Amino acid sequence: MSGDHDAAVREIERRFGPSGEPACRSVRAPYRLSPLGAHTDHQDGLTSGFTIDRGITMTWRPTDAREVRVISEDHPGAARVPVESDDGPFSEDWTAYVEGVVRTLARDHALVRGIEGVVAGELPSGGISSSAALQVAILLAVAEANELDLAPTRSAELVRAAEQASTGVAVGMLDPTTILNGRDRALVTIDCKDGTVRFHRFARATPPFTWFLIDSGVPRVLKMTAYNDRVAECREASRCLGSQSPIPVLCDISPEAYRRRRKELPPVLVRRAEHYYSEVKRVKLGARAVSGGDLVGLGRLMWASADSLTQNFECGIPETRALLRELRRGEGVFGASYAGGGWGGMVQVLAEPGSRDAVARCVGAYVGAYPARGDAVGVYEVGMGPGAHVC
Repeated sequence: MSGDHDAAVREIERRFGPSGEPACRSVRAPYRLSPLGAHTDHQDGLTSGFTIDRGITMTWRPTDAREVRVISEDHPGAARVPVESDDGPFSEDWTAYVEGVVRTLARDHALVRGIEGVVAGELPSGGISSSAALQVAILLAVAEANELDLAPTRSAELVRAAEQASTGVAVGMLDPTTILNGRDRALVTIDCKDGTVRFHRFARATPPFTWFLIDSGVPRVLKMTAYNDRVAECREASRCLGSQSPIPVLCDISPEAYRRRRKELPPVLVRRAEHYYSEVKRVKLGARAVSGGDLVGLGRLMWASADSLTQNFECGIPETRALLRELRRGEGVFGASYAGGGWGGMVQVLAEPGSRDAVARCVGAYVGAYPARGDAVGVYEVGMGPGAHVC
């Protein structure tokens, strides 16, 4: 990390010039996985996730110039955002995320200092919340430069609002809340209705396990998927079931009321609601499995989640569905599911240590069926790690 930090400092000085400011600092924002709880957060339901030992690192320094300037080692272009609130159009590339955070923060706080930074990620994007990790990194650095003391709950709300504004996607609280609250070897459950966060550590007697991320080779841009359509369908189901909220969500309707009135819904809305209520139940059961060290039980719940996402929520594409089918045959695989929204990108796998060869054979069979994706497919073994922090 020291070598990476020194190289990033040199790049900052090359791009932005020398500075008399204090030494550059780093902010670490990990990626997140969500084994259970997909598509429940935007309905204010119970969801879960954990942070992994890979993520985004931004090396930065404060500056008296009233703008945030950030370059990326992974993407072309550079972000240059004034610290004053701005209602102009957002950019069409990765810099929109930076614009969203700075503008959202500036609406509530008088920012007087900017930053200059270099950001770098460690994995391809696609279901591991890389956009939220970038936004958390920007938020923490700008807040520190301006001596703002933001609680994690408030920080998560700001990041959610920033992504909604900059992309138009109706994202929920899962990603920023998990990234800001992650702890090593702990599953985070989030009640998105009231913001309550709880931690469930794997029992000491839990057998050894590992996590794999498999890149399907299919790029995914969330705003180009059916994500917003699913949010709208869930809200319509809530409205039909009797919600009186200005923005109805399925959390407004109890499971008992849903069971009594589900016949009033069109079939497609039944499927959307069925996923929501069954997934919330799986989150609760998954927390118990983690606390009890039950990897087999956790894996079964992940498979059930993947099936519900495919059948009830109609997520996935032919490639990711085929990849999950192959993984069901994998020796030592406890469970697998879509890593993110479900339309391309990565899948997540809970498996026994030493199962890499078996997982690789599953991936090989997938590439055999979709050879055009082969060059972009990747297998990454990851661990659990701490949440975002400035270091």
